[in-house]
Formats: sequence, structure tokens, C-alpha cells
Amino acid sequence: MMSDFIEDFQQLLTHNPAPEHYKWWGGAALISATLARDVWTRTVGHLRLYPNQYILLVGGPGTGKTLVVEQVRNILQTVKKVQLIPDSTTYERLIQQIAARGILSEGPDGEMVKTCAVTGALSEFGSILRKADLDFMTILAQLWDCQPFFERDTISRELDQIENSCFNLLAGVQPAWFTEGFPTDAFERGLPARLILIYSDQDDLPDFFEECSEIDYKPFTARLNKMSEVEGYISFSQSAKKAFKRLADNNFEPVPSDTLLESYARRRHMHLGKLSLIMAMSSHPKNPTIVAADVNRAFEAMLEAEVDMPKSLAAAGGNIYRMRSDAIARFVAYEYSRTRKAVAEWKIRDRLGRLCPPNMVSILVDEMIAARTVKTIGKGKPPNRLLIPGES
Repeated sequence: MMSDFIEDFQQLLTHNPAPEHYKWWGGAALISATLARDVWTRTVGHLRLYPNQYILLVGGPGTGKTLVVEQVRNILQTVKKVQLIPDSTTYERLIQQIAARGILSEGPDGEMVKTCAVTGALSEFGSILRKADLDFMTILAQLWDCQPFFERDTISRELDQIENSCFNLLAGVQPAWFTEGFPTDAFERGLPARLILIYSDQDDLPDFFEECSEIDYKPFTARLNKMSEVEGYISFSQSAKKAFKRLADNNFEPVPSDTLLESYARRRHMHLGKLSLIMAMSSHPKNPTIVAADVNRAFEAMLEAEVDMPKSLAAAGGNIYRMRSDAIARFVAYEYSRTRKAVAEWKIRDRLGRLCPPNMVSILVDEMIAARTVKTIGKGKPPNRLLIPGES
């Protein structure tokens, strides 16, 4: 019996210090990029649900985003059917590249069909979405939908036509990007509903000078090339349908409660259908029918990711100072756990002064105290108070 692909990919990156859930979703991205538009499933009527995904690895500098994205990109470069876009491009060039990379193949009725399927494995999501471009966000949402026909005028006054589109994306992004990249009104558009945000604040140091062998991609290339031969409709077994309906009857509880995730929450059934297909191809590609275990595993992965999704969006809509305050609260908690002594206010004022404008320092300190993320002890007056951790 063949071992699970995603688990094997995690094992391949044993010596990679990136978080394990980054690796897990990197493995899922490998499968979705390989399958592209060649396979689909259905959960609602005749609507085809393809396995393409938009996965963002969210974390600050040094959390391991690029370490996973680069490994995924290295493997995808060796898979025959996968077409990768450059690590940095404009959205107009992206449309042109997708249109230009169409591949003709024989359809089920013998006719020639053009498919435009590409993948982005990007170190920084901002390399294609450099600012809050609501028009481009709409385009990305449409590409996620894998429409049979898509056309777009570019600034060069060319009309780019994309037939049978399919865009996969795995990219790293820092939480601060959402400050300007996702203004509040962006959440009324379709793109945020289609993103899977995988957050980490891990800052563990790697094992320096650890001996390890060179990574051998060949077995993974072979498995993905074999996987790419699968085509057509992937059905849900009766047990899988029951498992899916049981979750639906319970409204897929627990549902993310953050208001910025409302549009995502309305599409969770689509994410679950896509991910269930990917789980089937990961664990039993020779018998790709989706079974109950695939649905349950997909749902568990979603729930695990959704717990920390709000942390990814802490700076969304310009709330950058919330992130600064959170960083200071973590500093106070760390110092207190290390020394068992209260932290002098001047220390956090000094840190905040390096993170934000001087006129915001006193405001943020007072807001943190009012919100009880830090507490004062003793009778000191600003700026000479003593602070301890507040309520988590």
C-alpha cells in the first residue's frame, strides 16, 4: 500500500525548520498544482469543483515561509504538466502568461480542447499584488473559479483570452502586508473568501550544523507525474457523502466568528470539497474515489488552520498598531516569565518608539492597559509605571 504523499513530503523536510503545518499545506499545494484542471468533483448540482487552491503562508520574517515555498517550487519544476509563473510579475503579465500557456489536448468526445493552467509558488504574495488593487482581486477570484472562458483588456490594448483557466497559488506573506494590501472594503470582494490563511508566529532557532543528506526530489517527481495521469470526475463514495452531509447539517460547526472571515465562512463547503479530493489523491491515488476518511481529514485540517486565521488579519484594514501592541504584550509576558519581575514602562516605550511614530507611543501604552493586555502594579505614574502580563 502506497504511503500518504503529504506525510511523506513533511518527512522529506524533516531537517527544514519551518512549522509542520506550513509543510503540510505545501504538500497539499503540490497535489493541487499537479492535478490542476484535469480532475474535478461535485458537491452542489452540476457545478465542477476543481482542486486548485490559494494558500498563503502567513508569518513574520524568519518563520519559514520561503523555506517551504522554495521546496515546493523546486519539485514542481520537475513535474511535466506543471507550468510555473515567475516569482515576481505584474498582474497584466500574469494574465498574458496564463493566456499564452494554453495546452491543446483531446477532449472526451475527441475534440481538441485548450486548457490554461498555471501555478504560482511565490516567496512573497506582494510580488503580484503590490497594493490594494480591487480590480486585480476580482480577477484572481475569477481565476480561482476556473471559468471556461475569460477575457481581459490589458494596458497594452491587447485582448487576452483564457480558455478553461486554472490558477493555483502558494505564497508567503507577512501579516503587515494586509495593512495596505487588504483594506476593509476588500473583504466585500470575492478574493478573501477564496484564500486559505496558514498562520505561524514560530521563531524557534534551527539546529545549527545538523548533519543531513541532500534532498532527493526524484521519488516525489515520479509520484506526481503518475498522479497527473488521473483525469476526469472523482466521485464521493456513499460514506463520504454521508460524512459531508453530516457536517453540513451541523452548519460545518465550529464556524469562524471573525467578521473579516465571513465571506470565507460562506465558502467553506467549497474548500472542504476541494481539500477532500486532494486528501484522496494524497492517500490512495490508485483508487481516487473520495471516502469518509478523506472528508474528515480535510475538515480537521481546515479547523486547525481556522483557529489562527484571525491572527493573519490582525493588520487588515490599516490596523497596523494592533500588531505593534501585540508584539509589546508578548515582550512583557516573555520578560516576566524569564525574570519574575515587572517590566519598567520605559522599556516598552523605548521599543514602541522604534515601531511607530512618537505621538502614538503614549496612546498605545494606555490602550494596552485599558484592554488589559498588560497590567500595572504599584503606584507609579506615567512614564514610570511597572507592567506585568495581562489577560491573554
